[in-house]
Amino acid sequence: MLMSFGWADFELLHASPTSTVVKEKRNTFHASFPCNKMFQGIAKLPFIDEKLLVSTTKTVENHLAVHEMIRNTVRQEKIFLRNSNTLANNAAFAQTSDCSSKKLQIDPSTSELGGWLSPADGDGISCGFFRSPVKNLEDIRNDQTLYVFS
Repeated sequence: MLMSFGWADFELLHASPTSTVVKEKRNTFHASFPCNKMFQGIAKLPFIDEKLLVSTTKTVENHLAVHEMIRNTVRQEKIFLRNSNTLANNAAFAQTSDCSSKKLQIDPSTSELGGWLSPADGDGISCGFFRSPVKNLEDIRNDQTLYVFS
């Protein structure tokens, strides 16, 4: 489960002496790197109970900005590719780049991925615009994101 909260709200849940989320505070974390790439590491937080975290974070959801609420909804994952990637240069990519609702099958022999391509997840938000999740980093205004369904 991946959640994105404004730092001030999350800090209250994590740092408050009355917090029910943190059983034991730690300064070091174990990380798993399933793809052997540092930027794809997953921090293991065994001291936070997932069910308790979800129920507790519900109390600060009303403090979230709209874009944070959108980030926290369950939807298809985005895969970011360089233009040099074989999938990005695939004919299916060009056929779905008009923000239509059609899905095209991916040929795993040419891209090493299987599933379907779709230019939008139904809400139309990704067609040309991707809000940066990092403060002071520009939003992407010419987003060419496609959704991959497996």
